[in-house]
Amino acid sequence: MAPTKPSTTGRAAVVHMGCRVNRFEAAWIEQTLSGAGWEVMAEPSGSDLVVVNTCTVTTESDRQARQLIRRLSAANPSGKIAVTGCYAQVDPQAVAAIPGVDLVFGNGEKGRLLDLLDADSGTVAVGAPEERDVFDEVDLEAFAHQTRAYIQIQNGCDQKCTFCIIPAARGPSRSLSHQRVLEQSARLLAAGHRELVVTGVDLGDWHDGEVGFSALVAQLLELAGLERLRISSLDPAHIDSRLMDLFTHPKLMPHLHLSLQAGADRTLTRMKRRARRDEILAVGLALQHANPTITFGADVIVGFPGEDYGDFLQTWDLVRRLQITHLHVFRYSPRPGTPAARFPDPVDYLAARRRAKHLRRLGDRLLARRLDGLVGQTVEVLTEAGSEGQWRGRTAADFEVVGQGSIPKGRLIRVEIVEREGGVLKGKTPSGLAKIGIHTTV
Repeated sequence: MAPTKPSTTGRAAVVHMGCRVNRFEAAWIEQTLSGAGWEVMAEPSGSDLVVVNTCTVTTESDRQARQLIRRLSAANPSGKIAVTGCYAQVDPQAVAAIPGVDLVFGNGEKGRLLDLLDADSGTVAVGAPEERDVFDEVDLEAFAHQTRAYIQIQNGCDQKCTFCIIPAARGPSRSLSHQRVLEQSARLLAAGHRELVVTGVDLGDWHDGEVGFSALVAQLLELAGLERLRISSLDPAHIDSRLMDLFTHPKLMPHLHLSLQAGADRTLTRMKRRARRDEILAVGLALQHANPTITFGADVIVGFPGEDYGDFLQTWDLVRRLQITHLHVFRYSPRPGTPAARFPDPVDYLAARRRAKHLRRLGDRLLARRLDGLVGQTVEVLTEAGSEGQWRGRTAADFEVVGQGSIPKGRLIRVEIVEREGGVLKGKTPSGLAKIGIHTTV
């Protein structure tokens, strides 16, 4: 066994991949390290410790994780590389075999990081996720370097879609208590964040006794100091009439990422999804009726076993009818251990590639059309960190806006949109339009 690298405090960096849950947990790890005396760096270069929080939603995610770990190890040859997250949870031995990796620890072991740093090089500490039935409570004080604050209120998933490996990485569905959600949110607002992003693995499954997700959102909207509330990703089956009505509230951002996956009933059934095409379409159209400014994002898989061209066209048509502008298209890749990996009738690789290309082109056109419609309008933007001489931020509908000048991050400003460049809007702050909010603590 190789000698243990020093685990005394020094410079540390946390690199995350994938979803907003991972982003939340990366901030938790940063806070843990900072509280133990580590100097947490915004960039990993030159760090004594690099923690990589991985994703495993696709085989491509695994490949990217391996590539990232190798690159970080090469850039920090004398530093310690610790790997966690869903890829580390699902295939810890493969991660441990990557040259330069000193420590592999699972999702359930993230709270033990400080103890594990003293372990011998090559240590693998990964518990069984199915044994976890209690939500790990995290007291997160703030999100350093970010204007948005993420709050994870739910973890795990009981749905077990046939293509999905995530239940094996995250365990059963479990929820943060109602009171703790409100306390954590109030703490983040008190730290200066004006926008909260509510997140979870199967977010709409959140509940605490008789209190369901829609009721919780209604209470979050009433918190003092809140300017913006954003919901990350929801299964359309979890969107009820009360939540639809809440999208008329000025503080609930008119953007929603739909966990869609497909638009043909035959494919949705084989995937073991909760909702069917007509239900998804009805929910989307009802939300657009409640708030015509709403925009949708979605995850879509093409080339699922048994998908024919007619099935693909139904998915294409559903994306078109719902005007999905933030589209993430994945070509199906079988995951060992999932039922779909054993399904017959695989789709030809080149055919799946063509379908993915066509769907991405549709998403690009829908995005361009929506952005072009904003040119000449004045919108509200929450500024984020930009480069020297340039500010950047996000609209309520989650479109990126950039402009010339020096505006500190964390300001809510009124911006005139002057043009579109690709998938980004360019804006300016017209004379006389007041800045309507500011915070400087994050």
